[in-house]
Amino acid sequence: MATQRNRPIENTDFDNPEISNVIDFSSLSTGGVSITPVQSSHREFDTTTQEGLIAYEKFMSEPVTIKVHTTSDKNEPEVADVALHGVRCPIPREKPVRLPRAFLEVLARSYVRVYRQERVPDPDAAEGMKTRRSIGASFPFQILHDPNPKGRAWLQRITHESA
Repeated sequence: MATQRNRPIENTDFDNPEISNVIDFSSLSTGGVSITPVQSSHREFDTTTQEGLIAYEKFMSEPVTIKVHTTSDKNEPEVADVALHGVRCPIPREKPVRLPRAFLEVLARSYVRVYRQERVPDPDAAEGMKTRRSIGASFPFQILHDPNPKGRAWLQRITHESA
């Protein structure tokens, strides 16, 4: 028996009329529990109870519409290939994509760290080199539509934790 692949669907009948031709990955399975361990006071849901766990899983399965921005780096891939629990989601750049919030968390937590060494003009410096570090998002994105009012606070917490 052949395995059926989840293919994106071009959706022109989207519930937000300002966004058209959305590539729909919202039916992708998140593959398992998506709870990130954080202090309960900072969490949007109380995950110490059964009801809280179920509410958080529903929240993480909700579809969110985003757009991944292009880059000037010619070596960067044309798609943001996000994977969660063995399920891949290739997100094309500069196209509206609807996907489960759990995949958005993976995208929001992905960062690139670049290290550069520069010569120090100070002749008294021991090594004559200085290491500079810069951190940036692997795939900068924009939220186009998030139906849940708790979504903004959740994304702010995720991006602040990751940096």
